[in-house]
Formats: sequence, C-alpha cells, structure tokens
Amino acid sequence: MELQVRPVTSRMEGYSEIARIYNGAFPRRERLPIRVLLLMARRKNVDFWAFYDGDIFCGLTYLIRYGSTTLVFYLVTNDELRSRGYGSEILGWITANTTKTIVLDAEAIESGRPVSNLEQRVRRQKFYQKNGFGDSGYSMREYGELYDILYYGAEFSAEELKRLLKWFSFGLAGVIFKIERKPDKK
Repeated sequence: MELQVRPVTSRMEGYSEIARIYNGAFPRRERLPIRVLLLMARRKNVDFWAFYDGDIFCGLTYLIRYGSTTLVFYLVTNDELRSRGYGSEILGWITANTTKTIVLDAEAIESGRPVSNLEQRVRRQKFYQKNGFGDSGYSMREYGELYDILYYGAEFSAEELKRLLKWFSFGLAGVIFKIERKPDKK
C-alpha cells in the first residue's frame, strides 16, 4: 500500500470528514480545536497531514519539529479502517521522512489505578512498540492525565521536548504539561 499525503486545509475536499474523525478520536479535554491546529500549522516546523489510500481518507498526523526532535502531537486513523495497517503505514511515513528523534505520548498503564479503557491503552502501547518506539523513561502529565513518553530514533532528550512544547504553546507549556522522570521500577 502506498499512501498519498496532503496538507490539511479547511478548503480541501474531504475536510469535514477529517474534522469529524479528529473530533471523534479524542475526548474534548485532550484535543485542541481543529481551527487552532490549522492556524498553528501555518508556523514554520508545524505540519498537519492527511493520508489517503486512493480516494479513501485513512488518517492524519500533526507534527511539531524543534531541534533534533519531531513530536507526533496527534496521530489518528479513520475509525472505520482500523486494524488494516494504516496506522503503521503512517508511522512508517513519519520515520522515513525525518532524520530527527520522533517522540509521542500514549496514555499510561498505571498499576493499581482503575481506568475505563485499560485494554485500549495496552493495545496502543503494543502498537507503538511493534512500530519501533521505546519507553523514554519519562512521563508527562497533562490536565491530570498521565502519559508515557515513547520515542523512535537515536536518543530522547526531555529538555528538548520541554523546549519544543514551550515554543509551540507560546510559553504556556509549564502550565499545561509536566514532564518528569519515571520512578525506577524494581
């Protein structure tokens, strides 16, 4: 399968489907309004991509580049096409099109803390591991939710990720995101 990649704009054909799938993929507290994403994607080093298999919209990604790091801020596959390899194809495209360390976050699997979507969290973590992402040893807390920071590439720098988030958020990162080293597991 070879996916076609198109920049997301509000005027593109299929934009309403992209917006619908993006809005349905995350709880409101975990997503920026799509109009904000479009505005921020006008900045240098921010890319909003839609992926197509022929005429079929299969997913999107929102990438932020800073220094030697590329942050996958969002990765969404079309919910009607899940488990068909599109997520892996999109990640493959990202890894093939950057020489930077790629960083993303996934909902943490915390022992002893009941969550309603544990099975989904485990599947998501396994998906990223299958695609070559490893645990950075760091976690991030955003609006009270804990995420594991995963990475692909040479090395992970928590300090550079903090600078990336600060740049992207116009200095508000310290209020929104708290990055910390995970306690050693014994």
